[in-house]
Amino acid sequence: MRMLETIAVGMIACLASVALADELPVIKERQATWLGCTFRLQVQEDSILHPYAPPELNVRWPVYHIVMRRDVDPSNPCIIPVAGTRELGISFYEPSIALTSTGRGIVAAYSATAVAPWYGGSSILSLGQLNPSSLDFMRAEGLRGHHSSPGVRGEVTLHEVIIHPGYLEVTGFLTGNAVSATSSSNPPYPVQEGSRFVALYPDFFGPERRPPVFSIYN
Repeated sequence: MRMLETIAVGMIACLASVALADELPVIKERQATWLGCTFRLQVQEDSILHPYAPPELNVRWPVYHIVMRRDVDPSNPCIIPVAGTRELGISFYEPSIALTSTGRGIVAAYSATAVAPWYGGSSILSLGQLNPSSLDFMRAEGLRGHHSSPGVRGEVTLHEVIIHPGYLEVTGFLTGNAVSATSSSNPPYPVQEGSRFVALYPDFFGPERRPPVFSIYN
């Protein structure tokens, strides 16, 4: 019921959604269906001029757009009868993506480096419950990596998202020895040794927002 109310409220935002100006090459895509609707999470490849290279050399750096789409298929009626497109984020390195659904909702996730590498950007994993109308996150979460050595960045890379009865599981790869939610800013973070991590979100689709439980392993 809560989800259907969200759809009704979001229909205007859906119709006002701005599509990308140009259709870029799609290099990755994940699909999920929900209430007859087909959703596609895409990585579209673009490039920009490197700001610190001589302009006459035309040195370009790749930029990747993370884009969510909702399709319209007359043979498979969707509860939201219009197509939609929304850009969720950008990355200066090729991102990892995941998209999955259950009767309670849709979860999209991606790990991306949104700050240009010449400014010292690091990878952050973004995930959330998708608003099927507006195609943005109605619940947004994030994960980042940490390293115990001063001046050394930790990195997190998405591997998989699985919806279980009662909790959401997010797995990935870690460079560093700690991982935290982006909403947490109170170090020290629990340090564990390993190159992989799992984050469990209890009752992810429930009304109470609960912090994830982490484990790091090899």
